[in-house]
Amino acid sequence: MNSWIANLIDQRSLFLAFVRRRVKDASTSEDILQIAYSRAISQQQSLKTSGSANAWFFRILRMPSSITIATRRWKPAR
Repeated sequence: MNSWIANLIDQRSLFLAFVRRRVKDASTSEDILQIAYSRAISQQQSLKTSGSANAWFFRILRMPSSITIATRRWKPAR
């Protein structure tokens, strides 16, 4: 496993707290974090240095589409 991936996994509680401040639902917050991890792995070529992995991952978490996808996917049926 790449060291930057291990670092992102080790920082999970930090990232989850970041998302939870923006999305109050715990389950949706977990979904957003999982979407962001998936994006990070698929976009790893855009990471310039492993030292900037946390800042890079926070940018992924801030992407409006991460939140939109998770909240639309898991909306309860009316």
